Amino acid sequence: FTKNNQFQALLQYGDPVNAQQAKLALDGQNIYNACCTLRIDFSKLVNLNVKYNNDKSRDYTRPDLPSGDGQPALDPAIAAAFAKETSLLGLPVAAVPGALS
Repeated sequence: FTKNNQFQALLQYGDPVNAQQAKLALDGQNIYNACCTLRIDFSKLVNLNVKYNNDKSRDYTRPDLPSGDGQPALDPAIAAAFAKETSLLGLPVAAVPGALS
């Protein structure tokens, strides 16, 4: 979303240790060479409430959420198959080199 003419995103991690490690690793990093510097800070929100899985919001732990465009939600049996914890690479977290367990 855009706020104060800047693109912003909210992420919620499963535990504070992973959130802190992500913040330390990403704050001040550039998306492109010497451009688009990330500024990472903690939100005042305690939890995120995601109602839809679409191009503006997504809860990767809840693939059963509707898309909000009138389409039905994903069948629960299919959603369960995709609900396993995965990394951004699509690999199980334990299979990602250097991943925390």
